[in-house]
Amino acid sequence: MGFPVAVGYCFWRVWGVRALDRDKAFKAFSAAAEQGYTLAVVFLGHCYEYGKGVKKNPSKAVELYTQAA
Repeated sequence: MGFPVAVGYCFWRVWGVRALDRDKAFKAFSAAAEQGYTLAVVFLGHCYEYGKGVKKNPSKAVELYTQAA
């Protein structure tokens, strides 16, 4: 998974953090995706697909899922 992705997932699932924070999760996934973590790209797609931490954008979600494939 990689540490940067794990940080985002902690904010996503409220593991080891005080509160659910989808905005911080989105930022962590974005940073991890820029570092080349494929799983982070998948999680970013999920954020865009469901509008979690970012405005809902199904087209962007498909683009990210395709990139990760």
